Amino acid sequence: MSTELGPCPQCGKPAGEFKDGGSGRFRYLVVCGACAWSPGPARVKDAAVKLWNEAKPVATKPPEGKAPGRRDE
Repeated sequence: MSTELGPCPQCGKPAGEFKDGGSGRFRYLVVCGACAWSPGPARVKDAAVKLWNEAKPVATKPPEGKAPGRRDE
């Protein structure tokens, strides 16, 4: 399996960074250096890469008081 990281599923920037927790069951993590998004921890490095590369973009909530698709008048 390739360990090459694609762009961040959240912000689209090529800023994925591996984090190794040292010990424990779920020690591998990929975190975006630009927006701090992560798909979560994994037991093996290849699984962390797969979680990152196959994650779907996360929908963001509209600002308070604004409905999606509504223009301010």
